[in-house]
Amino acid sequence: MKRREALTVLAGSIVALLPISTANANQKRRTIYCMQNGKVRKVTGVNPSCPVGWNRTSTKNGKAALRAQRQAEQNSGSGNSASPNTPNIPNNWVKLTTLAALPATTATKIASENIWLIKNGDEVTGFSGRCTHQGISVVARGAGFYCPGHGATYDKNGQNPTNPATRPLERARIEVANGDVYLVK
Repeated sequence: MKRREALTVLAGSIVALLPISTANANQKRRTIYCMQNGKVRKVTGVNPSCPVGWNRTSTKNGKAALRAQRQAEQNSGSGNSASPNTPNIPNNWVKLTTLAALPATTATKIASENIWLIKNGDEVTGFSGRCTHQGISVVARGAGFYCPGHGATYDKNGQNPTNPATRPLERARIEVANGDVYLVK
């Protein structure tokens, strides 16, 4: 093959590798916002579309939701893992009841978590519902607690003045926020 023919073949090969149409390169890229289960995705492209299962939302709503999502991610990165519905409440907090629903100075059992709550003003103290002797569920008695299994008693502060229990009731970590009472797990 002569040199000129070789260059022509080479040039043809290079042209074959180039895109046939440069229309996409000249088209304007657009951005849309897609939502699914409270999460937001920003999709940018010449002809963008939402992933399967995601729904397109308006630009205004999408931008606002994306800002909120990023703010929540920043908070979770700093140790304050916020849930999407209540940005000031960490994910490891379990809502037990409202502060208004608790009677003052009377022990209230939260059966789902097996803990007792005692309200004193706007403060709430929580105790495990299990006797420290053998783990039997304690019951409220007067201003304290009583173990029906072996007769151990505990005062309103969870202290155990009588045997056979040798330790006070375990304290539950309780937080009050926005009028709600939470167990911190």
